[in-house]
Amino acid sequence: MILSLKTIMKRIIQFKIWVYDFNHMVPLPPVGEEEGDGHKTSYASYTGKNTNMEWLQNIGIKDKNGKDIYEGDILATSNDCNDYDIWTKEDYGYTVVEWNSEATEFMGSKWSWDMSEDCESVYDMKFVEVIGNIYENSELMKKKD
Repeated sequence: MILSLKTIMKRIIQFKIWVYDFNHMVPLPPVGEEEGDGHKTSYASYTGKNTNMEWLQNIGIKDKNGKDIYEGDILATSNDCNDYDIWTKEDYGYTVVEWNSEATEFMGSKWSWDMSEDCESVYDMKFVEVIGNIYENSELMKKKD
């Protein structure tokens, strides 16, 4: 039996690029997705054009609002639900999504989200949201340590 890459992979591989020269974030289509001209997406056309850029990978999960989470995103936890104690984004500080090479996974710089089914933590994904990124909103990380 031969398995295709599409069968093995459970999530879409997607990136966005921060271009330092223009201070601009460029979203890219998922790898292998067909573009308008019928060709499959390849990131080869983006490499070599500008070496002053940062590639940011989609980590494969969404925040409480359904927004994709990428490397470099700044996350906060907050709750306005009466079923739980109420807390604000500032109460637990912010964290930056980073690749941890020792753990071989994406983690938060100060705290990490929890995706376990029985989680009742303030870090449960039902409370975590993207509030910016370190390139366009670096002042957020200076406000609260």
